[in-house]
Amino acid sequence: MPHTLVLGLWPGWPHRRYESVIPSLVLHCCNNGLVAAIALGVL
Repeated sequence: MPHTLVLGLWPGWPHRRYESVIPSLVLHCCNNGLVAAIALGVL
């Protein structure tokens, strides 16, 4: 499950860098949108 670790740490980096949850929220939404697009066959 290395991908789970990477996907867990990836949104944490901007949170630590900018001290705000907004960049992490945006990354999380983009990730969810990408997964939904792949699941629906758009991509």
